[in-house]
This record gives sequence, C-alpha cells and structure tokens, in this order.
Amino acid sequence: MSPKPIDRVFNPQDKQHMIPVRCPNGHVHHYDRRTICTETGGVVRGAEAVPRSNLDEVWLTCLEAGCCVEFVVQMDCAGYRAPR
Repeated sequence: MSPKPIDRVFNPQDKQHMIPVRCPNGHVHHYDRRTICTETGGVVRGAEAVPRSNLDEVWLTCLEAGCCVEFVVQMDCAGYRAPR
C-alpha cells in the first residue's frame, strides 16, 4: 500500500517541520513537530531518558477518522522542545 498524499497543503516554511508517521493500522498522516514535540504536545520521554539514543519518544493519536489508535514513535525533537 502506498502512502497517502499529504493531508493538506503546507506553506513552504511549514514543510520542514512536518513528518509523515504511519499508525499501527497502516494510516499515514503528517504531524507538525512544533506541536507534538512541546511539553504539552505529547513527549513521553526526552532523549536523555532513552538509553543510547538521540531520539525522543512521542505519544500520538492516529488522525484517521474512526481509527483513534494511540501509539508511541521515536523522533528527533531537538530544537522543538520547550526549555526546562
């Protein structure tokens, strides 16, 4: 199955912040790191808490209508996290 096209049209300056993520059911949607990597966005554990990794664990909910599966993905949130 090929990935779905981008969910919406992005401004060129926004495209660099968007990442495609596939939920466990196979749905692909684009998420904005400026939103999901903030303290209120869903970071489960920062990179310093994930052994031998520079990646953060982020809790996401699938955006597909009727799916609503919640899952954790690892991604680089450096530069997006709120200062502590």
